[in-house]
Amino acid sequence: MMRTGMARRFAPDHAILAMLFHLAAHRGRDVGTVQPLSKKRSLADALTPNDHAGDPGLRAQLSKLNALFVSAMLMFERSTDAEILHLAMGSVASLGSCQVVAGYVARDGQLVRVPFGESHEDPLSQVMDLGGPSGPLTIAGQPWARALPLRSFDHELGYLVISAAVEPPDGEQFLLRGLTQQTAAALANAHLRSRDRAQATELRTLNLQLAALNGQLEAMISDLERQSAIYETLSRLPITGNSEQGVADTMHALTRLPAVVEDVFGNLRAWAGPGEPVPYPKANRQRRDALLRRADRAGQPLRDRDRLVALAQHHGDVLGLLALVDPDETVDQHEIFALEHGATVLALSMAHARSIAETELRLRRDLLDDLLDGDDGGAFARAAALGHDLHDHHWVVVVRSATASTDAVLRAVERTAADLGMPMLLGRRSGAVVMVIKYPDVVLTDLWQRFHEVLAERIGSAVVGVGGQADAPHGLARSFEEANRAMAIRESSRTTNGITVFDELGLYRLIAPGDRTDETQHFTRQWIGPLVDYDAAHGADLVHTLSAYLESGGSHNAAAEELVVHRSTVRYRLQRIRELTNADLADPDTRFNLQVATRAWRMINTLT
Repeated sequence: MMRTGMARRFAPDHAILAMLFHLAAHRGRDVGTVQPLSKKRSLADALTPNDHAGDPGLRAQLSKLNALFVSAMLMFERSTDAEILHLAMGSVASLGSCQVVAGYVARDGQLVRVPFGESHEDPLSQVMDLGGPSGPLTIAGQPWARALPLRSFDHELGYLVISAAVEPPDGEQFLLRGLTQQTAAALANAHLRSRDRAQATELRTLNLQLAALNGQLEAMISDLERQSAIYETLSRLPITGNSEQGVADTMHALTRLPAVVEDVFGNLRAWAGPGEPVPYPKANRQRRDALLRRADRAGQPLRDRDRLVALAQHHGDVLGLLALVDPDETVDQHEIFALEHGATVLALSMAHARSIAETELRLRRDLLDDLLDGDDGGAFARAAALGHDLHDHHWVVVVRSATASTDAVLRAVERTAADLGMPMLLGRRSGAVVMVIKYPDVVLTDLWQRFHEVLAERIGSAVVGVGGQADAPHGLARSFEEANRAMAIRESSRTTNGITVFDELGLYRLIAPGDRTDETQHFTRQWIGPLVDYDAAHGADLVHTLSAYLESGGSHNAAAEELVVHRSTVRYRLQRIRELTNADLADPDTRFNLQVATRAWRMINTLT
């Protein structure tokens, strides 16, 4: 098939046809006797089928012409310029007396020599000086040499350099020109085929690249569609209400993995999916802080044991985290995208909740400060806006602890009041936690004791003072003062961990902390003045000893234990007290007045 195609593309030019007519006329033949070529008949047979054997010269010329045609057909079957030129150089000797000096093909604007035979002569510089057309060359030992250009239209394809002992006759030169023309045509054809193959290869490569790009584009579209669906699903979540559980539920629906929401301390806020551990494990503070720092530096979801976690951050502030429980490490890029966007939605929700809490806290604090200062302007409406009804009875409660910070006390008071169903307004004042509570005035004593018990379980110890009942907002300032007095009395007592209700103080309600009125001073001087003076002059501890004895109900052993002294020391001091005061410690009224005086003295001198 290739040979037939080459035969169709190959055709003698006008010069070759003219030669054929010349040869036929020289023999006195009619051109009409020329018969078509076939695969089995030579050109000489076609031209003179019955009568060419009688002229050896013509027979030789026709044989060379036949060889030229065969060479041309073979050249058209070659695929590279080197193969074509090599075949052309090999055909020169069969056309006459010339020999090949060199052959060049044009590649990338340069003439490149094609090796042939044993010739070491390289006339490239002479060929370059010709500038394109054919021309004579100087070859050592060869009287005649010529460079024959191989051209296709105006495009230079190469050169064929030949030489001979004498200038070849016209017929031989004609055959050489025919050889160069057919060689140039074959080179042009090979270039076209090479370009076609290159274009076909480039087209195939381009098609493969387009197919790959289409596949990538389809994958990108699929990814974008899935991510868009994830984004829209999470974006529809409200940032109000129970949105933390909503985020967890949505993450579980999107990923089919258990989803967890934790606050910044590692406490469980929401869980969705199977396998929720009860109780929920909480990492220690050191490990938790290390995880938060590592996640903050990463700036993207990271693996923490069997979980993939992402921080819920708002303006650089870590509010909590969102995690997918993935022990088999099966999450893909879409689930990671969902986790990242879910953490963003969670951060907005937590920031919204914090903002509301901070606003509410500020409003509560402002309202509480005004109420405690006696300013009740707009109190009902302001309290209603915070969800609290200021109507009916209220009490002010003041709490302080020596074992917990004010923040810890505040949280514990809030939880305790919530557990006991005590509606309240909560805040801080002068290093203590203050709350205004509303509760039915039934079995209040049991309520206060229960409140202290639950609170003490949470913070270790608590000093609690409860003010008197206020029937309207303007009475809360008085209740606050009474709560402080009750707490001060509790703090000055032997057992500070406890609760003191002002309404239950009885006589002690008449003694205010820091009270330095003349009446109080006179009362204390009347009963224990000599003891105070003796202690000041001698560095003794008679007032304290008397107080411990009376507070213990007259027990020498209990007083000695509290004072960390021997029982006989207590007896000696009591005897000295009798001598200085001339008081009968066995008399109930005397004992009562002495106890009131010692308590008043303690409050006057130790409280502010």
